[in-house]
Amino acid sequence: MIHDASRLRLAVPCTWFPKLSETFILDAVRLLTAHSSIECSVLPVRTLREDALCPVFMSTGLQAVRHRLIADTEAVPPLLDYVRALIAASPGESPELCARVLHGWRWAFEHNEYDIVHAHFLCPAGAMIAALRSEHRLRCPAILEMHGIDIYRIGPSAPESMATVLKAFDCIICNCTHMARQVASVLGSAQNVMVMNHGIDLSKIRVRKTNYVLSTPPHVLFVGRLVEKKGCDILLRALQRLRSPAAPVQATIVGNGPLEEALKQQASDLGLQERVRFAGAIPNHMVLEMMPTVDAVVLPCLRASSGDLDTVPNVLQEAQAIGVPVVSTTVAGIPEIVRHGESGLLVDPGDEAAIRGALEHVLSMSAEAREAMGTRGREWAVFALDMSRTMHERLVPLYRRLGETSVR
Repeated sequence: MIHDASRLRLAVPCTWFPKLSETFILDAVRLLTAHSSIECSVLPVRTLREDALCPVFMSTGLQAVRHRLIADTEAVPPLLDYVRALIAASPGESPELCARVLHGWRWAFEHNEYDIVHAHFLCPAGAMIAALRSEHRLRCPAILEMHGIDIYRIGPSAPESMATVLKAFDCIICNCTHMARQVASVLGSAQNVMVMNHGIDLSKIRVRKTNYVLSTPPHVLFVGRLVEKKGCDILLRALQRLRSPAAPVQATIVGNGPLEEALKQQASDLGLQERVRFAGAIPNHMVLEMMPTVDAVVLPCLRASSGDLDTVPNVLQEAQAIGVPVVSTTVAGIPEIVRHGESGLLVDPGDEAAIRGALEHVLSMSAEAREAMGTRGREWAVFALDMSRTMHERLVPLYRRLGETSVR
């Protein structure tokens, strides 16, 4: 039950905060914090500050948790088996760190009266919240929001542990129908599964000017971590054979990751050194400033050999909101956020020739057709991808509905 009808106290457990590749969490927290009836506290497993990102939203109580983690010398209880199994399946996660953070979270939930918990990612945050529920330390409703790697890569490595965690939550939010079906199959029911794409913060978007003229030479943009599921290697091969009505197409690759050096070597081997620029990881606001200057945003997503895949990439939503045509694939939830033939073009994943053909089509369109595609993308984003509307019309009412029906 919500203690103060005018003020809802929300806890947001997550893995990292803030993080360049997870700006959707930062934007959601910013919008929720600006909501007059929400008091939002973030409980990250790890914190970091990256250049040009907004300050972390931390309450006084959570600062106390951090101090306690540093100063606490008492024995930390061991992790439950299902939590340890999921952490073992999660790249880069430390069971020792998670055990210490979980111990701090025990203190946080004992000393703070939250109305709702909204955790992001199955592991480690979701698994740790499930553990607190099993200890009866969490007396308010809990929501788990899944983002892709949870269900497609981590969960299948420990299916029984994943099912245990999912069943601990009152509601599972999935950002696309494809993911929701996967979660429902694990649970054996879709009763507590909800499809809700977070969308993007349209207040940050600068719409591209009308009467846009194709760049000389044409310029395309890739934004994403340099990992297998993003398909950057496919883009490079497509660029080598790409036919353009103007000068050879240029590309900017924004992002970093484990495949960075291999991709740079591939670009060199393909003779693309003068046409492809690797810009590294840059803050989201700089990406948004770059987008209106390019002719297309391309993201050749595919299912990685690990099983991981993208669901609703933010970069495709942002590009449409700005008015830039997009080229991507039909993986997971992408057809739910990109209107094929209207705001961009979608092809089968892993098909280099199809990516090349889609780029050739977009870059050879008349100025009027290109501008019309951009306009339709912007209209679609305002209609279906507005994070603020999602927060106010769907997420906050969900918080209140769960809060009012809970019994402490």
